Amino acid sequence: MDYCSTVLVGAPRTITDQSQRMLNTAARVITSTRKFDRGLRQILHDQLHWLDVPDRVLFKLAVTVYQCLNGRAPLYLSEHGIPVSSADTRRHLRSTNRHLLVVPRSGSTLTAVGRSQLLSRCLKLCFRILFGIQRAAQTVLGV
Repeated sequence: MDYCSTVLVGAPRTITDQSQRMLNTAARVITSTRKFDRGLRQILHDQLHWLDVPDRVLFKLAVTVYQCLNGRAPLYLSEHGIPVSSADTRRHLRSTNRHLLVVPRSGSTLTAVGRSQLLSRCLKLCFRILFGIQRAAQTVLGV
């Protein structure tokens, strides 16, 4: 289920709903619940500790970006996750203090347009997630 789940970033709800139905079926088999029993969502979250498919995709994407930033991802991913502060042409920008990543333009450095657009979309989404986490941490810590 998690393998290549980042492909589902930005996918229409009809696609993620199909995957969610598959996940629900697996949960029913594991917990021996019937199809029309109530509380499947609670079983997914509380007993099995599984995320819904859209949340799973975002989590997997955030983990991938974290691995890119810490040198634990494959090179083909890590070379595109460059912080703005370390990019020579962008060091003078105000955004260097916001801990953002350089988002490659579609079709600029990657050979396949589809891969480039997916990577660009993934990085933009991760920026929002990471920026939200950073702002929440600042609020909690009072920084």
